[in-house]
Amino acid sequence: NISGTTSGNTWISHLYGSTTNLYVPREAASAYKKNSSWARFNINPDYTCAYDFRDNDFNHYTVTSNQPTTINGTYYDGTVMAVHGSGEGVRKSASRSLDHVYDNNKNYAVTRIDADTYRGYSVEDLTLGNTVSSFATDALSNAANLKNVTLLNTGSVRWDGKFFGNNASGFTFWVRNDAFNGFYTSALKNWDMGSGKTGIDFLAPYIQSTYDNTTFSCAVPVTFSGSGLNAYYVTSGTGNTLNTSIITSVAAGTGVVVTGINKGEIYRLPRATSGSN
Repeated sequence: NISGTTSGNTWISHLYGSTTNLYVPREAASAYKKNSSWARFNINPDYTCAYDFRDNDFNHYTVTSNQPTTINGTYYDGTVMAVHGSGEGVRKSASRSLDHVYDNNKNYAVTRIDADTYRGYSVEDLTLGNTVSSFATDALSNAANLKNVTLLNTGSVRWDGKFFGNNASGFTFWVRNDAFNGFYTSALKNWDMGSGKTGIDFLAPYIQSTYDNTTFSCAVPVTFSGSGLNAYYVTSGTGNTLNTSIITSVAAGTGVVVTGINKGEIYRLPRATSGSN
């Protein structure tokens, strides 16, 4: 709220004017730009106005709850949302995993990625833990180096709008196969990402198993080339015997047997873009 304060500060804008950057809460930026006094400044929306602490990588967080909570069997002292990355600051990171942070001897679960959290951030490969269940509009947008985002949460995930865009060439948003259908059939399908692409063009599945072998099917064609896994199509079977044929790619909705999995590891399966499958 800037009414009642502008007249007393008019002289400041006359002295410094457009040579001075004025950082204001992003929600108020348009009001400042329209005001005859404050508009003389170079108005900048500040993406870190509201934060409670930052971690060693200079990422900023706002506490959303100090109530203890348990998520997927893990206890946390409260929850936070990530509100700003480190940009091109003193620490640059090729990869980063984000699920919990410590502050003042408390372990907080990161449950939300706020708007423009990674604007200008140098990270290329980002893994978001199973605590993350909410994305603000443009949460991952405008991170020009960001190539891969892997979301570990397979539960209910909410997003306010387009939460990625203007990322690195070949950007892919990876979700676990058993959560893939929910993303693929959702509003992502209607996003206009430009150049004839929609949100689902950037979506791809990964598999992660607690067993040495697994069976699954996927909503879209995928390839196993370069995954380190062996995939088989079941051609016939009797009793405990299966007759299979090894494959390198598979059509949508086809049941597949996969071997070579190490328990708990993530195996990304790129979308197949050519071939009859």
